[in-house]
Amino acid sequence: MIMARGINGLIASYITGERKEGVICMGGWIRGSLLLLAFYALGMLLQKGLSLPLPGNLLGMLLLATGLLFGWIKLEWVEQASSFFLKHMLLFFVPIIVGAARYADVFAAHPIVLLSAMLMGPPLVMWASGAIMQKYAQKIRRDQQRGEQERGALHA
Repeated sequence: MIMARGINGLIASYITGERKEGVICMGGWIRGSLLLLAFYALGMLLQKGLSLPLPGNLLGMLLLATGLLFGWIKLEWVEQASSFFLKHMLLFFVPIIVGAARYADVFAAHPIVLLSAMLMGPPLVMWASGAIMQKYAQKIRRDQQRGEQERGALHA
């Protein structure tokens, strides 16, 4: 079937994430990565363009979370790429560690402020992430219950 569709069909199946005749495609990963990158870029553009006090990458995450909460973005679209990045997150911290070593004098000059940020930052991020995901899970449950009620009303 893939041969009949030609190279354009094969490329399309990779981009869309379709699985054809046992071929494992990376389309879901590519699509998810592009979506994550687009939200990152949008957040950076908004931060620069509007001179907002929040970091652009955080704005991008908030926009992505909003899209997921309201159903504008489907979880399946970003799930594969997100899982990959979470599994390999340690690699993303290597530049931070190298940067921290480069600015050791700043760390030595302001240890209390930096230690406070390091101790309070991760729990706050975990709390905010958990709160957002709980809201998202509640929305999914409500939508599922509403769908079941509508199907029940149709069959009654």
